[in-house]
Amino acid sequence: MKGDFNLFGKADELYQSISGLADGKVANEGYYAEKVRYTENFKKAVLLVIHAASKKFDKKMVEEQEVLNNLTNMIIAAYAGESLALRVQKMESLKGAGSISIYKDILDVYLYDAAEKVRKEGLDAVYSIAADGEEGSLVKAIETLSNVSGLNVKAARRRIADKLIEDNAYKF
Repeated sequence: MKGDFNLFGKADELYQSISGLADGKVANEGYYAEKVRYTENFKKAVLLVIHAASKKFDKKMVEEQEVLNNLTNMIIAAYAGESLALRVQKMESLKGAGSISIYKDILDVYLYDAAEKVRKEGLDAVYSIAADGEEGSLVKAIETLSNVSGLNVKAARRRIADKLIEDNAYKF
């Protein structure tokens, strides 16, 4: 709010284009491009909630602990997802694709779960702060930006568990 970083400007810019907001999916999207898109969308959802909260509460936003908690959880999910995606991508470039499939499973499961967290925390915040008439567009935007491809999490989690059992160690 001091203006050191143009966070609110970026949030306002995104909010102004909320009616045409899409998830950014493109044809023949690569594995890592898809994961980056997810995390970028999570960050956009954060910006929209920041915009709505700052418009409603202004300087009193610091007193809105529940909304700040929603925002914090969304930011953590986005940051951890982006960090994990970058680490797995770097690992693949160093070790090769064949030796990191378990890490891709971890990334897939994390982003799948993070999308639900971003959606829930975002909607909780929106329903707490949205003014009449504004709720619909924000809800639609959060739903769009937290949308990820389906995943057989049971199979992915079993592969992760099997690797841990096989190695007899937790090393992730």
